[in-house]
Amino acid sequence: MAVAKDKVQKMNLVTNTRQFFVEVAQEMKKIVWPSREVLIQSTATVLVITLVLTVYMGLADIILRSLYNAFNAL
Repeated sequence: MAVAKDKVQKMNLVTNTRQFFVEVAQEMKKIVWPSREVLIQSTATVLVITLVLTVYMGLADIILRSLYNAFNAL
């Protein structure tokens, strides 16, 4: 009895796994990938924003550290 139950569970696992990958393949066909131009523009935008925020945070750190050290020197 236990052997039959284990066999059914293993078959369900195989069936469920196969069904999962079939559904993944179906969903992948629905994806609309961006064009090369859109991808390049989006990447450039992210890089520019990252650079601007990095410079801003660096300057803020330098200014706040200077102020902190000036107050500690008093």
